[in-house]
Amino acid sequence: MPRRPRPPVFLDSQEAVLVPASSVDVPALVPGWCVDVTTTQTCRDIAQSLKIAMVKVYEDAGGEEVSLQLTPAGV
Repeated sequence: MPRRPRPPVFLDSQEAVLVPASSVDVPALVPGWCVDVTTTQTCRDIAQSLKIAMVKVYEDAGGEEVSLQLTPAGV
């Protein structure tokens, strides 16, 4: 029997904050663009395309914080 693909995972990412040491080019984070997300740190391994819905950048004397809201790519 052929193996069915796993359904997309819903990730509530309104408060997803990039780790300061991440090697992400902030100007490349354009709302509407898709990014491939993979993780093995959740209850199951995830690898799927997500669309950037929103980007927020906060900067103060302590440094910069970048947060993202991601949605399933087909939405």
